[in-house]
Amino acid sequence: MNTTKFNKYLKKIKAFDSLVDDLSDLSFVERDLLKDYIKKLYESVSELDDSDKIEKKQKKHKKSIVAEKSEKHEEIKEEVQEEIKFVKPEAEEKNNQVSTDDNTIDVKEQNAENTNSTAKEDESINVSPEFLELFEVNYGNELSQKLSQIPIKDLTKAFSINERIFTVKELFKGDKDSFEKVIGDLDKLTSLEEAKDYLIKNIIEKHGWDNPKMLKKVKGFVATIKRRYL
Repeated sequence: MNTTKFNKYLKKIKAFDSLVDDLSDLSFVERDLLKDYIKKLYESVSELDDSDKIEKKQKKHKKSIVAEKSEKHEEIKEEVQEEIKFVKPEAEEKNNQVSTDDNTIDVKEQNAENTNSTAKEDESINVSPEFLELFEVNYGNELSQKLSQIPIKDLTKAFSINERIFTVKELFKGDKDSFEKVIGDLDKLTSLEEAKDYLIKNIIEKHGWDNPKMLKKVKGFVATIKRRYL
């Protein structure tokens, strides 16, 4: 603490004691001066008290900040530890095993079986890239392209009489019932992708649509089908 002011005015007050034996001998000016020294001495003591209080408050404030940070650190640490406790068992359970009624199946083995099963299904039907290209939607400014972009609400009404005769004869081997069933099934689907999968699984091998000689004939039929899902 700074006691410079206190010592300064204390010395001046003591100087009066060495100058006179009786304070009543002091003049009015000297008395006023002594009062002023005493006042300033008192103020210097008050300043020391205030300084001590401020210093104590600062130390207390620093301690509270440090304590608060420490508490937050501990809380975060506990939360992280709790998260690890819950996440770790779940992760281990998912990565290691799946329980069934009779036994426990390893997840990796199950995924491998599913992959092999899917691969076998895909391998069972070989589809040429040319056939898959028929299902791509092309946008352009030519009249034929604009017509191909007009939506169809009902496939059963989308084919003219001549188109029906041609389609049944060339694409369905003269089987009218098969043609009508396919059109009815396609009309119930909601996307072009579903329609493509349906034709690949049920029609392409049965009627030989993947044959290069058939692709030109199939192209017009697929173009009409695509308009159903625009």
